[in-house]
Parts: sequence; structure tokens; C-alpha cells
Amino acid sequence: MKSIKIKMLENGPIRLSVDSDEEIINNVLFDIRGNSIKIKKNSILCRCGKSNQQPFCDGVHRMIGFSCSAGEEDTFEGVKVSVMKRSSLDIEKADNTKYRLCRCGASQKQPYCDDTHKTITSKKYTF
Repeated sequence: MKSIKIKMLENGPIRLSVDSDEEIINNVLFDIRGNSIKIKKNSILCRCGKSNQQPFCDGVHRMIGFSCSAGEEDTFEGVKVSVMKRSSLDIEKADNTKYRLCRCGASQKQPYCDDTHKTITSKKYTF
């Protein structure tokens, strides 16, 4: 079972780190259909909602002045991370506990999703 660290970076993206000897990882990050998305063992995911490389960060948060506090680094065993289209980053832990992280940048409950993305029409999601 893979150990996964998730860290919300100050004024920036989400860092997803997988404890693995492999450089390319499968079966950790999934799309809305449940298909595995290949990731590097240290991947950076968009949290501002404006990346043109969704779900990955392309650095645009620096150009738009994205501001959000950092979060504690959480470590999980056997976690499943799902990128929901035009929505949150859903985390499911091995004990079936679930929570949702904001990736539109507008939640008032950062780092968690409060469904604000549903009211924003100008956000650009390409994933």
C-alpha cells in the first residue's frame, strides 16, 4: 500500500507526494470516470482553478495573484484521490473517510471545497 502526502502550499498549488521507488505512479489519482491518471511521484496539482494544464499546476497562480493559506501536510496510507470535473479534489482514505479539497480557488472554507465553484461561470477548467 502506497503512502501519500498531500500539502496545500501557501498562495499556491497542492503538492501530492507518493512514497514509491517508481518515478511514474498509477492508481493514486483518478479522473471522474475512475480512470487512473499517471503522475510523477511528486506532482503539483492546481488549486487556483486557472491552470491550462488541469489538473496539474502551470504556475498561473503567480500571475493572477492567487492568495490562500498553507495547510498542514497530511500523510495517508492507501488513499484514492479523484479529480472531479469542474469541481473538487476528492480524497478517500483507507478507512473510507472522505473529504473534498478546493481547486477553483474561491472556497470560503479553504482548503476545503464549499461548492462555490458551482456559482462561478468564468473559471476555466480544461480537465
